[in-house]
Amino acid sequence: MLKQDQEMIESQLEQVKERIRELEEWEENPAVNEVYYLLPKVDCGRCGYPTCVDCARAVVSQDAPPDACAVLGMEIKSRIVQIIKNKKEVKL
Repeated sequence: MLKQDQEMIESQLEQVKERIRELEEWEENPAVNEVYYLLPKVDCGRCGYPTCVDCARAVVSQDAPPDACAVLGMEIKSRIVQIIKNKKEVKL
């Protein structure tokens, strides 16, 4: 039972570390935060990325299309396009 407890704790620790990385990413790129806010946060992987945060990063960097999310893609596509457009305008 002790080994199972240790594995569970290590798994939870990795989840916390991933959440910290997600929060740090938001500080660096507000557009990722905006896109992530629109996503379902179920980490289903149907978009081809392991987490919704990874999907948001890919969409903002234009490595994935605005409707990459298999759950809500078409419903949020126009809002994501606007976020990306605003991001480009800010860089100019």
